[in-house]
Amino acid sequence: MKERIHKITDELSQLIDKTGNEAEKIADSMKSSIKDIAGEVKSIDLREDVDKVITGVDELAKKTGDGAKHLASDLGEQIDILADKINLGKNYDKANTMIDSLIDATGDEAARIAGDIMDVLRKIDASVRSVDLRDDIEDISSRLKELAQATGKEAEELASDIKERIGKLGRKD
Repeated sequence: MKERIHKITDELSQLIDKTGNEAEKIADSMKSSIKDIAGEVKSIDLREDVDKVITGVDELAKKTGDGAKHLASDLGEQIDILADKINLGKNYDKANTMIDSLIDATGDEAARIAGDIMDVLRKIDASVRSVDLRDDIEDISSRLKELAQATGKEAEELASDIKERIGKLGRKD
């Protein structure tokens, strides 16, 4: 994904100096790339962020000079924020998938999957700097330990609860 974001920021730099059809082509490419990347995330609704960036790209395609440079700077910051949210969403998606596999796992496999989920949760905690998620992560960790031992309906209910708690982490930032 880093390469794709880098391509978008390169296009952003090019767009500052372009006008007309050339600017329109670059803007269309940027918008398509942004939508594609954001569309890969299932656990976080990124439509508002994507719409904001796309609106900025459309405005930039029509500007030149200092106004374009200022708008490009603001747009670059918005793209960075969107990239962080996309990474966060991908970690949520990954955790949710692992939780599904933990429902049916037992023994050493369950312990390994629970450990992998905790690694993802620590990445989520580290990536969200604006909120201290330590207590939430510890709560989810204790639930994961319960899930690793649970079976049947109890496992399904715990998995659902954990997924809901992970989803709430995304709304705290």
